[in-house]
Amino acid sequence: MNSQNTPKSISHQLIATCRTLLCATALVFAVMPSPAKAADEPSEAIVAIQTATIDAVGDAQCSLEVTLPELTYKAITFAKTEPEQLLENFAAGRSWAARKIISVDRDDEKRKIEIEYEEINVARPVDSELWQVDFFRNTELRPFETKGNIITLVASGQGGLGAYRSVLAIEVPQNASELQFDAQLRALNFQMPFPQDSADGSPFLDFHFEVETHVMASAAKAYSNPRFSKLWVARSFAKNKSQQTLDDYRVRFRIEGFSGWSRWKRSKHIVPDETIVDAFFPLMDFDKLAKLTSPRPVKVEVQVEYRKPNGDLVAETDSQLVHLLSRNQVMYFHGTLQKVESFYQVRNQADVVIGSFVSVDDPVMQAAAGEISRLAGGVGAGYTDEAAMAFAKATFEYLKQKGIVYTSPTGRPIDGKYCQHIKYGRDVLQNRSGTCIDLSIFYASVFEAVGLDAIVYMTTNHAFPALRLPESKTVIPIEATFLKTENFEQSVEVAQRNVLNAQMAQYKLLTKEVDDTLENRQPAFLHEINVPALREQGITSLDQTGMSPMEIQQLVKVDHLQVAQQDANSKPKQPKAANASLTGKWMATIRKNGVEMSMGMILAEDGQYGGFLLSLFPQSISREIGSYRVDGDRLVLNTDAGNFRRPFELRGNKLAVYFHEAKMWVWLDRQP
Repeated sequence: MNSQNTPKSISHQLIATCRTLLCATALVFAVMPSPAKAADEPSEAIVAIQTATIDAVGDAQCSLEVTLPELTYKAITFAKTEPEQLLENFAAGRSWAARKIISVDRDDEKRKIEIEYEEINVARPVDSELWQVDFFRNTELRPFETKGNIITLVASGQGGLGAYRSVLAIEVPQNASELQFDAQLRALNFQMPFPQDSADGSPFLDFHFEVETHVMASAAKAYSNPRFSKLWVARSFAKNKSQQTLDDYRVRFRIEGFSGWSRWKRSKHIVPDETIVDAFFPLMDFDKLAKLTSPRPVKVEVQVEYRKPNGDLVAETDSQLVHLLSRNQVMYFHGTLQKVESFYQVRNQADVVIGSFVSVDDPVMQAAAGEISRLAGGVGAGYTDEAAMAFAKATFEYLKQKGIVYTSPTGRPIDGKYCQHIKYGRDVLQNRSGTCIDLSIFYASVFEAVGLDAIVYMTTNHAFPALRLPESKTVIPIEATFLKTENFEQSVEVAQRNVLNAQMAQYKLLTKEVDDTLENRQPAFLHEINVPALREQGITSLDQTGMSPMEIQQLVKVDHLQVAQQDANSKPKQPKAANASLTGKWMATIRKNGVEMSMGMILAEDGQYGGFLLSLFPQSISREIGSYRVDGDRLVLNTDAGNFRRPFELRGNKLAVYFHEAKMWVWLDRQP
């Protein structure tokens, strides 16, 4: 490396080279295989230029220059996105990497953001004088050219924020050689001699580790996947502070009582002044966590081993306490934050939280979706817009018929961080109540269960579900907390108004009609959580078990007698019926033309009437409400389905009613 160049000047030289490469290889992106065809990309794509200049101990001076389409740039500016989040979105690397931000520059006119930063342990020795950079596994980067001690990698495609083109230039020290990209391992290898050992002093490894203080049981499956690299539970630092190379370094972790030991993380050598950084993604006992109903402190334990130059093995252990939250407790924020400037900052784990509670594979949610499908007429909800809307409306009615009520959120601070209690969909049915988040999770779970694309919107202090229609792809938001007087159409209208209000608040901020203050940003916060995308990434809920098929059916079924009672009670009061002995609930199971049906009647004391007829196969249900009176041996019904004079006979707890249209008597039993 040229000693007269500072790391920052080298970085700018590499960026200039990458800009030239982007211009010279514009056609290359169109012909290289990528997730999306270049012809499908919009005229304006995200362009990311990243550089890393690696030094003699594997650390690197890095830079990221990203140029964004106008709307994307405004959205990122509005959200007050932090540099660490920008690196996670646009830079190759690992979110658990040890980084130090040096500078951040923004150019509003060019819609460009430049970040200079340092990163520890970009490369590490894996064999004698063989070094490796291995952070390419979850990227589309492919080697483009190698010149001397610089390798350039490129990628293009379609990402979560739109079309992108990216270039990464990595410069290794001048004394390095055999710079090669291993396509199978997705790693960059190079040979570089180790620094000369000195006999002065004693071998000394400075080892310490840090932990994420709160671990969510509900997100255990996400924690176990290194792909979600920001969800590390522990991170270790091993720095060789001596002048002698240490060998056969390895480290492993576990959560006492909830996970086994992780695989050893290894480094063949640690050269003088080198720091090795490793992260822990625990594979926990999912079944045990699914039953965890209260938080508890647990120990994260670590074992570390290495050999001194004389061959002596050094083994050390350490531990720290973390809070393991219960299956229903969540924290929306991961990491530390010095100053809150945007609601997006304190909701940086919202996607993981929602994805970990939408329990599409839960047998209870599957059964509930089947019950809702019957209410919707049994048509495949995922095929047409009309059927999808019918299913959404049936879900709204189902929750009302089940007597679900809205409750205010409950939570408490733990160590200065807000911890909220959230319910799975089955919990909503069992407790017959839910917050806006709980109800959104229920909707998303049953939508997913029938093949509908579910969305959850989060605002500053509210959440509501939505679905993307299968044909038109129109997004229909729903105000899920309307569980008493409002109808489905009103709930959609209110939710659409909430979305529009947030978008208008965003527009006023972006056009500078109002000052860019935290107070004005709060009503503009609208975060869309795409549930199918989370599922594709592998974020799923804990398995929900512990209920028999009979218990599940009992939990999800609609009590049609109760619904008829509610319908009857909702009508204006009428004079009392002439024959008080008829009052009560009556029910019968009948078979007509090979079809089994359930019939129920409510004859209220005040003369109100409610009735239903449920066909089990084919699936259908009809209801009627109105009033009744007795005229001799006739039961006179005035209903929304018509007026009827039905012969009847009362024998104790059995009521016989003649139905002219079916030409049959039906015997109904009095219900308690």
